[in-house]
Amino acid sequence: MNVTFQSHLLRMIYLDETGSELKTYMSFDVYWTDELLQWNTTDYAGIENIQVSVDDIWLPDLVLANGLGEHNDLPSQQSVLNIHHTGGVSWAPGGPLKTYCDVDISKYPFDTQTCDLFVKPSMLDSTIQVLRPSAKKPDPLDHFTPDSQWDVVDASQHFQTIRKQRGLEEIHFKLMLILRRRTLYYILNMISPVVLLAFLSVCCFIIPPSCGEKMTLCISIFLTFAVYITIITEEMPRSTIGISRFGLFLTSQLILSALAIVLNSVVLHVYHKEEEVCGCAFLKAKKRGNLVYMSNADRSSETIISNDSSKSTDDKCSPNKLLANKLDRFFMIMFLLLNIISFVVFASFF
Repeated sequence: MNVTFQSHLLRMIYLDETGSELKTYMSFDVYWTDELLQWNTTDYAGIENIQVSVDDIWLPDLVLANGLGEHNDLPSQQSVLNIHHTGGVSWAPGGPLKTYCDVDISKYPFDTQTCDLFVKPSMLDSTIQVLRPSAKKPDPLDHFTPDSQWDVVDASQHFQTIRKQRGLEEIHFKLMLILRRRTLYYILNMISPVVLLAFLSVCCFIIPPSCGEKMTLCISIFLTFAVYITIITEEMPRSTIGISRFGLFLTSQLILSALAIVLNSVVLHVYHKEEEVCGCAFLKAKKRGNLVYMSNADRSSETIISNDSSKSTDDKCSPNKLLANKLDRFFMIMFLLLNIISFVVFASFF
């Protein structure tokens, strides 16, 4: 018996990336001709169509080949069928469906998923053939309600001939859905804050070493990165099949933020090294008795001597300060280039 089959996607309920489960709300148009249900309209007061219960008539035994429910029969929320006097039977089953969908999260959140829905006869030796209508090719998305998270790029219907044992053949119906994630939410709430925090790390090298808040800013940015990445990780789909490149990008930014702390520690060490040298020189001079203490009457001359000595000390210690400033400038340019390279590499993945 030839069964004409047509599907309509009404609504996408959700796509579970972790469990590889797609839940949709579908409706189907099933039509077949049963010669035993023909009658002459003149014998029945000109009645051409009747409606009967689904429990009182034979139904095609069609199931979901990749269904995840307990019963993979086609859901039917319509309890009646329409029968024409020529023997044509129209049935419109429909309802929520759970099907398996192989999810690849490597390009999350700019990913595109391809999910298939297979319908086939349940019995191996069934004589049912699922055929597409030849007169018209309706669009599966003609009654579709747009989803807030996924955009259905394309929906195409195919019919595949599957060879079974003993030379038997089955014609399977295949509905292929191409889903593309809507990215505006992820750009505004995930990617933009990460980019801003990455450029804030460069500001750690703009602050001069003499400022006491230089290391405080670096540690604060690192902790902000760590907390924010933890929040984003909870929102990301978990899968052991593929690794999200966005997750790798977040990890690289966390490593760069930790590297900024290390480099700023080097700069501060070089900058304050002069204090250690000057402190040692002060102790040596004290031991040798080279320090001269002036009386109260000569305080003015003591001030002049101390100013001259501090000026000479600054001159001796100035090379370390110059080196620290040069390292700060060099690390700032290097860090800016590393951030730009990481952004370009991340963008090239998509």
